[in-house]
Amino acid sequence: MKKMMALLFAFAVVGCATHKTMVPISGSKADGIVKMAYEYTPYESPIVNQDASRLQAAKRCQAWGFSEAEAFSAGSKQCVLNYGFGCEKYRVVTEYQCTGQRTSHTTVSQAGYHVQNQSQPMQQIIINIPNPAVTKTETAVQPINRH
Repeated sequence: MKKMMALLFAFAVVGCATHKTMVPISGSKADGIVKMAYEYTPYESPIVNQDASRLQAAKRCQAWGFSEAEAFSAGSKQCVLNYGFGCEKYRVVTEYQCTGQRTSHTTVSQAGYHVQNQSQPMQQIIINIPNPAVTKTETAVQPINRH
């Protein structure tokens, strides 16, 4: 019985191994940086899938015209939930740098026209097209005669 209690206590102290994949939380297209994060509790021992996390960051970078992403920080850990008895939830944030030659890709302007093969710097073309459903009518303003 004592061995069983000791084993149960050891299991509770060590925590459970939990598989985590980072998700994008912010970034800067201009700087080519994607911030990825995961959260865990003190009762978890996170095992992070680094390959899946890098692929998620690379997807964001590819949407911006880069070809790849590389982690350039080991990650910073901060407490995000504290009720006064110690931290209840941690967040680990890792920054990824977008790498590789910017690829040419198609962008769509606000007017809905496709612009092919743009390279740096990106430009947006906006074309204003009058709406045929809205017609202009001219109204003459007449002075009021009060005689």
